[in-house]
Amino acid sequence: MYACVHFVGRRFDWVAIVKACDLFVLPSLREGHSITIIETMAAEVPIVATNIHGIKESVWHEREPLLVPPCNAAALVDVIVCMLRDQSLANRHKQTARQRFLDNFTEEKMLQRSWKVYRKLLTSKGLP
Repeated sequence: MYACVHFVGRRFDWVAIVKACDLFVLPSLREGHSITIIETMAAEVPIVATNIHGIKESVWHEREPLLVPPCNAAALVDVIVCMLRDQSLANRHKQTARQRFLDNFTEEKMLQRSWKVYRKLLTSKGLP
């Protein structure tokens, strides 16, 4: 088995590129709320990422992406190889990730949650 990496520069067709991938790997040390994880879940691509704040809040470990400790190259390699070798595992992970996206991160769901926060703040200030 070997890996093939392409550096394609700035592109605007990210959906097609992500969907063409066998696996998405995000070995970050720091992330805010990771939009790339959410976009990858929407694209239904299996994910391997580091178990850090900003990523672990978006995913269900063992149900979607496989999360590895940060700065642990051996664990990262083991999980990547496992996902690439076990297609049924990769398929399960991408399907549950897609469902998590649909349940929590669509534009409508995000707007509903944001509006709920605004309404709560307005109510706490005595405003209609």
